[in-house]
Amino acid sequence: EINFWDGGAILSTHQEFQGGPGTRIEMRNKGLSVSNHSTHVAGTAAATGVVPNARGMAGKAMVYGWDFSNDLAEMAIAAADGMVLSNHSYGSLTGWYHNSTYNMWYWYGDPELSESTDYEFGFYNQVSADLDFIAWSAPQYLMVKSAGNDRGEAPDNQPLTHMVWENNWVSSSVVRDADGGTEGYDCLTPKSVAKNILTIGAVDDLGSMTSFSGFGPTDDGRIKPDLVANGTTIYSTIGSSSTDYGTYNGTSMAAASVTGSLALLYQLQQIHQPGVTLNSSTMKGLL
Repeated sequence: EINFWDGGAILSTHQEFQGGPGTRIEMRNKGLSVSNHSTHVAGTAAATGVVPNARGMAGKAMVYGWDFSNDLAEMAIAAADGMVLSNHSYGSLTGWYHNSTYNMWYWYGDPELSESTDYEFGFYNQVSADLDFIAWSAPQYLMVKSAGNDRGEAPDNQPLTHMVWENNWVSSSVVRDADGGTEGYDCLTPKSVAKNILTIGAVDDLGSMTSFSGFGPTDDGRIKPDLVANGTTIYSTIGSSSTDYGTYNGTSMAAASVTGSLALLYQLQQIHQPGVTLNSSTMKGLL
């Protein structure tokens, strides 16, 4: 089984998630709106392959879906109940972000600390520590986290009027660095910086690094992301109908591919040693 924390419901009626007596999707958090992103990520890991090009890595896996609004508490409880694998293809807004609803750029840094760079990139904060504590408390539980798509994000031309938080949102025209600076390093959000999780970057079909994938190192010098997987032109399920598909790019898709692959590795372990679950550190080492 695979647990997905994401921004909405997975479309449980999609033809790629049917098996046995019914759907392989069970939403733990109820009443959520269906999300294309959640459905695409789940399909990347676990679509059956009714449409062969959309086949996921673990096409018979049971999938449990959660909303990310209360993720840390839910993860801790589920891990204590025996969960061993989860996918987290989301992160906090850091640095530059273009709000398409208002067609306006926002900058999420703290001008009192730096006018040019968001200090949270590469920063090990309380959320990072909480994730590591959850993993330490449940040593067989492995969290797979997308590295984020921040690298190089910024307006094409500056100065540009944008919004920045200074006790409330105010307009500014200060010139700020692109996320990751001129060389593209140090643009991981704090959730991706945690030590005991598996952080996944995105490469293209030929294995070359994408232009958007989050890069380390972390501020304390560790190498991140831990691994990379294909995160470009990924064809998978979307939530608009039970027969709809879409092509997405992102570290979200790369992380889901690794999570689905890990589900197969856990299954292989159970075939050879029923009832034995390897520690997450061992699984990371094998990968």
